[in-house]
Amino acid sequence: MEVIKCNMCGGNIDVKENQEYGECNYCGSLVTLPKISDSRRANLFNRANHFRMNNEFDKAADAYENIINEDDTEAEAYWGLVLSKYGIEYVEDPKTNKRIPTVHRLHYESILNDIDYKLTLKNTTDEYKKNLYKTQAETINEIQKDILKKAKNEDPYDIFICYKETSEAGSRTKDSSIAQDIYYQLQDKGYKTFFSKITLENKLGKEYEPYIFSALNSAKVMVVVGTSSDNFNAVWVKNEWSRYLEIAEEASNKTIIPCYKDMDPYDMPGQLSIYQSLDMSKIGFIQDLVRGIEKIVTNNSKKQDNNNGVSDISINPLIERAKIFLDNSDFNKANEYFDRVLDQNPKLSEAYIGKLMAELKVKDVEGLLSFEYSLNNHNSYKNAIKFSSKENREKLINYEKERIYLIATKMIDFNEDTSNSEKIKKYENIIKELNKIEGYKDVDRLLKGIFEDKERLKKEQIYLNAKSLMNTSNISDIKKAILEFKEISHFKDSANLILECEEQIEFLKKDKIYQNVTRSNFTRNIKKYKEAISDLKTIINHKDSRQLIEKYEERIIQIERN
Repeated sequence: MEVIKCNMCGGNIDVKENQEYGECNYCGSLVTLPKISDSRRANLFNRANHFRMNNEFDKAADAYENIINEDDTEAEAYWGLVLSKYGIEYVEDPKTNKRIPTVHRLHYESILNDIDYKLTLKNTTDEYKKNLYKTQAETINEIQKDILKKAKNEDPYDIFICYKETSEAGSRTKDSSIAQDIYYQLQDKGYKTFFSKITLENKLGKEYEPYIFSALNSAKVMVVVGTSSDNFNAVWVKNEWSRYLEIAEEASNKTIIPCYKDMDPYDMPGQLSIYQSLDMSKIGFIQDLVRGIEKIVTNNSKKQDNNNGVSDISINPLIERAKIFLDNSDFNKANEYFDRVLDQNPKLSEAYIGKLMAELKVKDVEGLLSFEYSLNNHNSYKNAIKFSSKENREKLINYEKERIYLIATKMIDFNEDTSNSEKIKKYENIIKELNKIEGYKDVDRLLKGIFEDKERLKKEQIYLNAKSLMNTSNISDIKKAILEFKEISHFKDSANLILECEEQIEFLKKDKIYQNVTRSNFTRNIKKYKEAISDLKTIINHKDSRQLIEKYEERIIQIERN
């Protein structure tokens, strides 16, 4: 019996072999459990869970990925990866004493559409355990919706200041004091700046995420302040800058500026060291920082002023009216107003996207992503790409990629009564679609998994057909079964079944001889008896052939005496 840490509170759970779920004696939660074969496997999960419960979500994700690399059918590892991706921490509700999830890493994509969540369900055979996963995911999804709703109402930020607020001793850090000075300088320059000590001072800890999420996604610049390597790598500091880097990969208009003091810049985290950093101990540091930010934010503002992309909200009242019509599902009016906008500016990419939404009768981008047919078939979409900036062109192209991605991943959810042949046919369609967006997100890994599962299902079909053929008394059918088993000789017990088929054929051949002998009418004919004895000697160990030989020899002696 191995000991696993509860994935909600960290308490010990004694796990029996093949146990799918269990109740934690410490927090009383009913939790899902991994497949544990030995103490090494248990330690791998305990290590991953330790990182996640300490909010070191990147380290936790790496640890779960390592488990998946060893066993890509481990549902609990995929679930741990999902919890790490969404920064899930289970906290105790003081009213009910139950553990409830808190989201520290919000994503626009619902957890229910996450590929690792789907792989969690796919690799769970126990229905009760599968329902436990679904219940937790649906709870997290509702929390996601609520946070996104709040984040949507937040005004955009120009700058996000990332720093460590409190030392291990509980006192305010030097980093915090420096960061606050920077905050006031930037505020004086008119920049809307996110500085948690002030921005979040009237918010409860559990309510931080909507504001952090909104600021991370809207800020054009992140300033990371640190006076030691440990402070740069502090859990919440690293969580913020690593999230910003992830967002910046999808948006080229975001910049990160590391600012250090009292330390060697080479001791900064590797991911930050590639950026131009500033030494806060140098005279004129703050002027250099402000000047650098001014260039970045001003350039981005100019781009937005001249940008025909879909992400910028135009002040043109016609566009505002058109968007209101879209929101009210008055698609004919919306289309009419977008046309009026294009009469004034025929190269406005945003208007073409609005027109596309009106044509397809969807109210927002999410509607475009769920559209059944290719966006490339519509002139409005083509024109939106044609007249967009380089940056927004990539975003628009990614709409089509994301649409294919979402539709393809939804197709993976099979009904319980879906036959293997139907699954294979669906897999072939999914592969065909995903091949169009090879290299996008985790498509390559997804394709690998789907192809492997498709091949497994094909082998399963061959295996079942071969087993059906071997369960006959027809030698020709059994020979066909051998050929099919040889095609999948390493699948399940195919190698052993080949031997069984060969033995079965040998038995049937002998039995045919036996049946011919026992059905013969000898009528006291010595010659026939001798021929029968000769045939029985070729199958002497088959059924009662020995006894029949003795019986027929006695009959010959009796006939000769008479």
